[in-house]
Amino acid sequence: MTPTGLIDAASSAKLLLVDLQTTRDSPLATVASLPNQDDPMNHIDLQVRVRYDDADPMGFLHHAKYLTYFEMGRTELLRAAGGNYREMEASGLLVVVVKAECRYRKPARYDDLLTIRTSVSAVSMAKIEHEYQVLRDHDCLATGRVTLAVIDRTGKVQPVPAWFRETHADNQG
Repeated sequence: MTPTGLIDAASSAKLLLVDLQTTRDSPLATVASLPNQDDPMNHIDLQVRVRYDDADPMGFLHHAKYLTYFEMGRTELLRAAGGNYREMEASGLLVVVVKAECRYRKPARYDDLLTIRTSVSAVSMAKIEHEYQVLRDHDCLATGRVTLAVIDRTGKVQPVPAWFRETHADNQG
């Protein structure tokens, strides 16, 4: 699969805003380059406001919601790089979580505006690794790491698509 709509001018941009509405399904996202790297597809900052139904009875963001926020971040990062999970699935490739970690440092609360920073930390022929930071202002509330594999509809492991490996060539290990 070849990604459509790769961002042409992004290689020279330090900051690129992705035009998305701030709704539950499509929050405001900011794509930014990491320090000392020219590739703006290295990470994305996704702003999410903690909704009432995401909080527990104490008003804290429920621990399981962090993984949902991680998924939102990696979906928007893939989209910003010109990829699309729906197209991958239509072509018979499925991306599955094989490992997920979250380290909770401080609680997020109802109505907090959070930034979910998502980055691709490693790509190989068989797996994709993402790292996450959950920030309130500049305060790190949680960190995470997720390892993904690509499989076909029968569950057989498939190579990570070449276009994805090429997009993240600096992260291959």
